[in-house]
Amino acid sequence: MAGEKKDRVKELQFLGLITMLANSAMQGLGKISDPFTGKAERNMEAAKASIDILEVLREKTQGNLTENEEKTFDTLLTNIRLNYVDESKKPEKKEEKQEKKTETEAKEEKQPQKDKKD
Repeated sequence: MAGEKKDRVKELQFLGLITMLANSAMQGLGKISDPFTGKAERNMEAAKASIDILEVLREKTQGNLTENEEKTFDTLLTNIRLNYVDESKKPEKKEEKQEKKTETEAKEEKQPQKDKKD
């Protein structure tokens, strides 16, 4: 009895973990709002990073999940992948282009300038 309760707690913790990563991906896809800003903004790189983590976690847990965990994980991952493909087909918003431009400029400023020879 105590062992079953402990297993259930572990299952709920695992499902909580993958749900948290899935929510992070959905936030990056602009599907849900950022809890700090209240805005739904797309960040495809962040979404991809969360999806990559979920995919590694799925691969590493293969054959070691309960039926419920496996079904939930597969459903979450499929849903996120489909949303990622859908969002990647949409054109970038003006704000996203500006943000990328600003990030590129910041990276360029950090790089040391090479001496030009005439």
